[in-house]
Amino acid sequence: MKKSYYFAELSSSYDAEIQDLLNDSEGKSALKARLRKSVRN
Repeated sequence: MKKSYYFAELSSSYDAEIQDLLNDSEGKSALKARLRKSVRN
């Protein structure tokens, strides 16, 4: 199945957001720390 242009662009945006959540600004893994922080709130 071929994705439409709209969904292809949307998919790449979601991938970028997920990568942003997984890593901090230095490129180090930040997922565990962010999950711990969200559980405490």
